[in-house]
Amino acid sequence: MVNPAGEEEFDFDCSDAEHETIEPSEPQWRQFEHNVASLTQQLDAGAEVTHNYSCEGRVSGRPRQVDVFVTGTIADNEMNIAIECKRWTRRLGIGGVDEFAGKLIDLGVERGVLYSLSGFTAWADDRAKGAVQPRIELRDLAPTAPEPPPWQPGLPEFTGFGDCPNTNCYNGDIRWDAW
Repeated sequence: MVNPAGEEEFDFDCSDAEHETIEPSEPQWRQFEHNVASLTQQLDAGAEVTHNYSCEGRVSGRPRQVDVFVTGTIADNEMNIAIECKRWTRRLGIGGVDEFAGKLIDLGVERGVLYSLSGFTAWADDRAKGAVQPRIELRDLAPTAPEPPPWQPGLPEFTGFGDCPNTNCYNGDIRWDAW
């Protein structure tokens, strides 16, 4: 759109119904749960996906909550999957996987999935791999190492950084592939 002075103007009106709105007061952990529920529904449109699911534990007899609960049918057999979403600042340890396994047993669920934005410890990974009944999968969504910066035009091409010329450098050969 061009105004009378000949300058280009942009229309930033986003009031139409096709734009999704996110409540500013909604915590980021809840938005993370919504995103995982939405992704799960997209992966299997025939499954019933419930966010913030609650029911009475079969073993404890107490109310239990799970972030996302999935019910689907595989070869005429109904299957339930419980999903927990961890948006923590530190990696999830073996205790978190043990706690989740206990919840799955109490819910009577055959399979569980743990999503984490900060990763898992090696012990947690080993614990999940060894889980048989119920099965536990870990989905690590922690960001990977950053990409090396692009070379600036005009700089000479290097095959590697070589030995660090700084006298305070104790690392010697510096390479991006070591990240």
